[in-house]
Amino acid sequence: MSSPDVDVIAYPPGPSTTERQLYYLELAPAHVGAHPVYPLPLQIWVKNKMPSAIHLEKIEAHFADPSSDKTIAVDVPIAAGASNQWYASNPDYIFLDPPMPATFTLNLFFTGFSDPWTDIIHFVPFPDSYNFPGKSADLQPNEFWLGSGAAHAGGGDQIFHYDLGMLGWDPNKQQWTDIYPNTSGTQNSDFRIWNRPVYALADGVVTFYQNDQDENPQPGVYLPTLGWGNAFNIQHGPYLATYMHMRKGSLNPALIQGYPQGVQFPNGAVVKAGQFLGMAGNVGSSSAPHLHVGLVWRDPQGVQFSIPLAFYGSQGIDDVSLAISHVETSPWVWLIGQGLPRVVEPGARGAVAPPAKVRVPIFYEAAIDPLAVLLGSQSAAYVRLTLPDPPPIDVVTSEVRARVRGMNAAEREQALARLQGLREYVDVIARELQTSKTGR
Repeated sequence: MSSPDVDVIAYPPGPSTTERQLYYLELAPAHVGAHPVYPLPLQIWVKNKMPSAIHLEKIEAHFADPSSDKTIAVDVPIAAGASNQWYASNPDYIFLDPPMPATFTLNLFFTGFSDPWTDIIHFVPFPDSYNFPGKSADLQPNEFWLGSGAAHAGGGDQIFHYDLGMLGWDPNKQQWTDIYPNTSGTQNSDFRIWNRPVYALADGVVTFYQNDQDENPQPGVYLPTLGWGNAFNIQHGPYLATYMHMRKGSLNPALIQGYPQGVQFPNGAVVKAGQFLGMAGNVGSSSAPHLHVGLVWRDPQGVQFSIPLAFYGSQGIDDVSLAISHVETSPWVWLIGQGLPRVVEPGARGAVAPPAKVRVPIFYEAAIDPLAVLLGSQSAAYVRLTLPDPPPIDVVTSEVRARVRGMNAAEREQALARLQGLREYVDVIARELQTSKTGR
């Protein structure tokens, strides 16, 4: 038999109904001068439309550049008329360098069938970005959040999730560490992240919480408690955010009172972006104090798939590029709709500065027109695109894409910083308009 009769979805799927699409996440460069990275951690759902069971035994991904090709042996049984899913583990991730390819070919091989199921997958950039779950006001001098992209252990339905800690300078060791100076890391309180505030990624609605689980007594020691520990599930639009391993009794009372604990419920308390949720801890399946945060999408059967989590307005850097002698002028990278940098240099980790923690002078040199930032206000392209009767958006996109691809790393970072400044101006205007509308 040539190939089985199946339905296939590569998650997270894009919006098109005429072509098979896959949302991808750009991970920010680890420092100015580095390049972004595009992780492709496959999540495959297969529906068997045949009257007998089938068995998925191999997955292939083929690109225009064959050096990126990947073949993965799998063992996925699918009963007659049923569905099953497969998630990549960390060793199976594919990492693509810029420029991002437009498509790749996905082949699924089933035992006993001579030909694979095959189709072309079109890449689509993930359109949404979120607040970082920490605030600069809670950080001490020379202290930052700690995290990196495509690093969450285990893969599965947590492919795009982050395990976040905190990083600070230890003058005794003359290095960045995630524990306080003169501590050994053997106690929960040794860790900088311990008992630090956690905030909502976006507006949403609480659908689950746990607030009564005992804390693991020390790093590396697990109590027989629920794996997520004390946690919130918050529905942010189409996606569900999970905030895990928080301290016992620390969840914001305003978001849990009147709702049942430990069970899923609809239409819970309303959450605002940046609202306090609880304190980071070491509860459940947690080897040391940290915050686990990520987005998922659940199908009608409750099967969940990991969704890209991109941030807007924070800064990232690998700690080997972060100099204590000139923190503000180290080669920080602005995260503009990107995931945290992937840090691969041996011994390096990632530092994250929420908005307002690290400022560079050009941040406030925002152009009033974002096209002027990218194209230059005297360029022929800018003049043509800002005529009283401007061209269609696809023409604008083409001009902007051509300009961006011609930028060097420094020009790109400068434009991103200026656009972030522009966003602050827009936020001020939007806030004032909303205040006027509500009469406050």
